[in-house]
Amino acid sequence: MNVVQFSPDSAVALTGSDDRTIRAWRKDNDWNCVCTLTEFTAPLKSVIFSPVDPVFASLAGNRATVWTMHGNTYEAENSVDIRSSEKQLKV
Repeated sequence: MNVVQFSPDSAVALTGSDDRTIRAWRKDNDWNCVCTLTEFTAPLKSVIFSPVDPVFASLAGNRATVWTMHGNTYEAENSVDIRSSEKQLKV
């Protein structure tokens, strides 16, 4: 595991690993894993929650992705290679 990040309300924890996954763990589910995201082509370096919206961002290799949370479902909204000349993520 490379990173652990708690949501601002401490209801969700995200873990990112060398196995190229993000796992979501929910407090209301006795901290059991409720979702595994496997869309990554490189190990996870970082995850960070928005302080106000049900959104988080991840960094795996050189790809930054913005995700929206819908209960136990997590949807990639936008992704960009941070080495490219077009480095804007749209939320």
